[in-house]
Amino acid sequence: MILGCTLPPAGVDLLVPFDDFQTAAGVVSAIIARRIVPTTIEFMERDIVHACRSCWTRSCPTPARRLTPDPARRQPQAALDAIVRRCRAVPGAGALDVLVATDRPTRDRLWEARRAIIDSLNHASPVNHMEDLVVPRARIPELLRDIHDLAARLEVRILSFGHAGDGNVHVTVLKDSLGEAAWAVLVPQAREALYRLTLSLVGPDRRHGIGATRRATCPSPSTRPRSRSCAVSGQRSTPMGF
Repeated sequence: MILGCTLPPAGVDLLVPFDDFQTAAGVVSAIIARRIVPTTIEFMERDIVHACRSCWTRSCPTPARRLTPDPARRQPQAALDAIVRRCRAVPGAGALDVLVATDRPTRDRLWEARRAIIDSLNHASPVNHMEDLVVPRARIPELLRDIHDLAARLEVRILSFGHAGDGNVHVTVLKDSLGEAAWAVLVPQAREALYRLTLSLVGPDRRHGIGATRRATCPSPSTRPRSRSCAVSGQRSTPMGF
């Protein structure tokens, strides 16, 4: 199959910091409501940024460290101006700043922190446990709030990052200085609690399937009524309905 694709005349990447994710989630909804469809909308919690800073040789891009475009690699200015005008109009309510990267070197610089997350978490705690959860994007704030409550209850660090555009959240439980015996007890407790939190906010991530690790906690798709959206999505992906 050969597909003919037309590339956009220009592209920009934005880094938009917020004080809280509830405000950020509102902006994501506003962006999509305006029919601005980014290639991806990623989010990092503040603790994730701190973890990246602790092991990164370069400073993370922040409002205090603005990104400087490379003037030798500018894209068509008219197209860039139009994109930036549209994007700046949305995050005005609640955003602390809008950092714009319009050329390849600056965009790569902006994405360095995102690419460094896994290594940073492994540096912060070489032993950790990651789960991949999915909820409706409007309910990510609830999931993060409940994860913070769970971390306080279990007295352990749980850090989250993911895709604000589709509700996919990567959650990492850090062992830190916890003893081996306590860690062996904690992981199943945290995993079950995370699955049940996700189920309470409408369904586990059936795109990745239930799998052996989730079987004991997640109801079988054949015994638990599914939402229409889950059912349609599952029927399109596999004959088993996952």
